Amino acid sequence: MTDVTYADPLRCPDGIVDRGDRGHEVRARCAQPDHIESWEAAPPLAAGAVWFYNFGSSRLLRVLRFRGDRLVAIGSDGYGFTPPARADCRPGAAQRGWSAYRLVAYCGSPDSREVVGNLLVPARPLSGMGSTRSGQRAVHRQRWRYDFGPRHFVREYTLDNAVITDVRTLDRGS
Repeated sequence: MTDVTYADPLRCPDGIVDRGDRGHEVRARCAQPDHIESWEAAPPLAAGAVWFYNFGSSRLLRVLRFRGDRLVAIGSDGYGFTPPARADCRPGAAQRGWSAYRLVAYCGSPDSREVVGNLLVPARPLSGMGSTRSGQRAVHRQRWRYDFGPRHFVREYTLDNAVITDVRTLDRGS
C-alpha cells in the first residue's frame, strides 16, 4: 500500500514543504506528525526517519522520509483514516505494504520489537531511500511480533524503512 515516491510538494496548514526542507521547517508548517519511526546511522545507512501525517479519510495519508534532518521523499500510504479508539486487530489483518503507522494504529504496539539492522537488499524502483549503483538499496530492518493469544498463532512482521515487507506465522501464542 505504501507508495513512497518522489511527489509534488506537500501543502500543510502553515505552508508548503518539499524535498530538501529540514525537520524543524516541516514541523513548523505541518505540525507534529501522527507517528514517527526513526533510526540511528550505521553503515550502509545514514540516520533516517519516516514521518506520517494522517489528514483524515478524504485526503491521502502522507509519508515523509528523512535522511539525517533533510526531507528526501514525499509519498502516500493510501487514504487517511480515523484511528480506532482502541487498537484491536485480527491475526490476519495486517499485510505486506502496510506502514508502521497503520500497523500501530490498528494493532497497537508490538509485543516485541527487534532491530535487525541496516542492510543492503535488492533495489526496487523508486524506493525513495538510498538506492545504490550496485542494484541494492539500504534499509533499516525491524521485526515486530504480535501474540494474539493461545487460540491463534504469533505473527511476525518484517519492516523495511517502516513498511511491512514480509509476514510470517510462528508458533501458537500464549
